Order: sequence, then structure tokens, then C-alpha cells
Amino acid sequence: VSTRRVAVIRIRGILTGDSRSRLQAFCNKAFSTEAAGVVFSFDMNAEINGPGIVGLIQLLSKLKKKRRPAVTAGLSENYQSIFKMVGVTRYADLYNTETDAAAALVAK
Repeated sequence: VSTRRVAVIRIRGILTGDSRSRLQAFCNKAFSTEAAGVVFSFDMNAEINGPGIVGLIQLLSKLKKKRRPAVTAGLSENYQSIFKMVGVTRYADLYNTETDAAAALVAK
């Protein structure tokens, strides 16, 4: 049984370009606790606009360069398709559930 922990950042409402600084702050806090990685967990009613996707990609890119693992969970099929098309999967794997995402991070 692994004792590694992951941080979960739950996203509710609308993720916009203005959300990036808050997400960065949450990531900084998560990695200061020696988390194995971060799960960006989207509520089933969460929405993401274009600038929100761009901001998330920029954040995920920075995390990958720093070798800080991050994944997403809970996205609808439509958002999963969009994330794949715009290249989010170069920086973070997509999982259907928070449990699956957390398990994948711990296994890395």
C-alpha cells in the first residue's frame, strides 16, 4: 500500500483566463506538501472558456517542465474531446474519475 498522497483541486463554475493565478497558487500549496501530484477535478457542471483552456495549458506546461505531475478528472466527453484537440494531453492525462486519476499519480 502506497503512502504517497495527491492533491486535488476541484474546479466548479467557469474556468476562465482569470483563474490561472488562483490555480497556480493552489498548485504551489499542493507541491509544498510534497504531494505526488495534482488532480484537477472538474465538477460535472464545470465550464471552461477559451482563455481558461489556454491558462490551464500554460500552467500544465510549467508543471511538466518542473517534473510535477498533474492529471485531469471528471471532464465531460465534449471537454475531453476539446482537450485532446488543443493538446492538453501533452501535459496531463485525462481520467473519468478522481479516484482513477489519483491512483495513476500514485503509481507514477
